[in-house]
Amino acid sequence: MVILLLTCSLQSSSQSFFQEADQFFKQYVENGLVKYDQIKKDKTALNDLVKKIGAFELDNASKSEQKAFYINAYNILVIHHVMANYPAEGPLKIKGFFNELKARVAGADLTLDELEKKWLFKAFPDERLHFVLVCAAMGCPPLADYAYLPEILEKQLADRTKYVLNFPAFIRVNKDIVQVSKIFEWYEVDFLAKNESVLTYIDQYHTQSLRGKKWSFYEYDWRLNKY
Repeated sequence: MVILLLTCSLQSSSQSFFQEADQFFKQYVENGLVKYDQIKKDKTALNDLVKKIGAFELDNASKSEQKAFYINAYNILVIHHVMANYPAEGPLKIKGFFNELKARVAGADLTLDELEKKWLFKAFPDERLHFVLVCAAMGCPPLADYAYLPEILEKQLADRTKYVLNFPAFIRVNKDIVQVSKIFEWYEVDFLAKNESVLTYIDQYHTQSLRGKKWSFYEYDWRLNKY
């Protein structure tokens, strides 16, 4: 009986986190950008989510729950770190944004780099994650205005990847010339694992065939993704 009650309590806590995260993104994200000024007026929802991230129980969570949790935790903690240093021009203007600032994640104190590379990608090596993790910069993929949910995670990842790779500011197509994000250079090994080139990978999702076009990287825009 005690074990059953504990299991129900953990499930309820997990569901509460995903529901609150979904509400948060719906309220404070629009057109891929974050309403930092609105969050500044009332950080209650953000602070509550940060507490839930710190206390989240992973031991009895399913693989999809873990993966969805890590994704949402990363995106929320990025916003949390921005708000702790707001106003800011962008993440690179905040000292140690990715590799020094820490937050509690499921009982462990982690930097954003550790959360992304040592926890999320180590457990779930999925190149599509590069299109859902958003580092607070204009050059990032546009941030989704919803949370990633365990029960529909696979569909969300597929849909979001297709959306981002058809987003004109992210994949820039001008006749026979294509410019792609530096993300494809930084994480090239992830995209070439099963593809002969970056363009071949993108072509799987792009509505217009990019085969045979010349391509290059455009410079990353590190300005804050402020709405």
